[in-house]
Amino acid sequence: MKHFFLSLLLLSVGFGANGQCVNSSLIIYGSDNSFLSVKVTDNSSFSSSVSIGKDNFNCFAWTDNTHGSPNYNSRTIFKFDLASIPVGATINSAKLFLYPDTTIPSFAPHKPTYGTANDAFIERNTVSWDTNTIAWTNHPTTDTINRVTLPQSLSDTQSYILDMTAMVQDWVINPISNYGGTLRLQVEDYYNTLFFNSGMSSLATQLRLEICYTNPLPLQLLSFTATQNKSDVSITFNTNKEKNVKVFYIEKSLDAKSFETIASIKAKNTFDNNTYQFTDASFINSTVYYRLKMVYIDGKFNYSKVEKVIFSNHQQAINIYPNPTNTFVNIDCNNAKQIFINDYLGRIVMQSKVSQDKLVVDTKGFPKGIYTVRLVLVNGEIKTSKFIVN
Repeated sequence: MKHFFLSLLLLSVGFGANGQCVNSSLIIYGSDNSFLSVKVTDNSSFSSSVSIGKDNFNCFAWTDNTHGSPNYNSRTIFKFDLASIPVGATINSAKLFLYPDTTIPSFAPHKPTYGTANDAFIERNTVSWDTNTIAWTNHPTTDTINRVTLPQSLSDTQSYILDMTAMVQDWVINPISNYGGTLRLQVEDYYNTLFFNSGMSSLATQLRLEICYTNPLPLQLLSFTATQNKSDVSITFNTNKEKNVKVFYIEKSLDAKSFETIASIKAKNTFDNNTYQFTDASFINSTVYYRLKMVYIDGKFNYSKVEKVIFSNHQQAINIYPNPTNTFVNIDCNNAKQIFINDYLGRIVMQSKVSQDKLVVDTKGFPKGIYTVRLVLVNGEIKTSKFIVN
């Protein structure tokens, strides 16, 4: 049967008239070591619910009544190694090519893209996973950020070309959180299949990811570091060959996904080695991520690698009550001279000198969330604790 190609928002940016990438490119095939896939199923009758290999890339919902599985589901967990793409590169386009594996499934011979409701998603994994322990019951969670959709197939042997640009850009910008993705049916209900070749077929019909990217602009970022002090973070970065650079933005995150600008620094625009420093005094007793956004006069920009700071929880605790609250909190302030209250991003929402043993804080105007209290004692020690506004 003739194969149908369904093109989803295909981008021409970065490609010439002949379809070739005119910048830098990377192609990863299903047989490459840069690609890893694991299939997980909810059929507990099998000795192992995990299949590791490059035979096929699939998701399906079927039945296996002989083994007590009236609805038998499968998903594929996968990851591409993108370490060869330099940090700060701009992803112009990324396309995932999927070709039907007509040799399987055995329960629907020669109908790899079968069913009336086999539309599917590729979603970004949000946690790390281990091929030695992964199973249906502990496969990674996903989110809908930059989700890619595979529409209902138009034939039983359909090929797909999927736009992965936004998801790949996210993996390149935040390599620390590149946990790959998951292919799954939108509604896992029989009888629906999507079976694609992975690494066992010829290159022409193998799964492949084609990435076209632009290397970072001429500015050289020699280093970017974030170092924890007693109650703040020192951020330092060194540059060389600054030309037509407008501004540097220091961005902060608690999950390495959603970043917020906490500082802007005007560029010096000299070809000498330049050193910039910033202190993030919004203390928060948690793991914090920082990155640098480098913006040029023409509006182009790129990012540094992501730096992680893990605050040690060695400070003394504070007695806070009631907790949780939605009206007020009592804070014991014995021997304290100053108090700071930060929101979940570390932004100071209240600071004051302390002249009494107990402080009552009105929280009715505080948005719902987790807040950190930091007391600076008269002897210089620091006590921290948290409370919740619900």
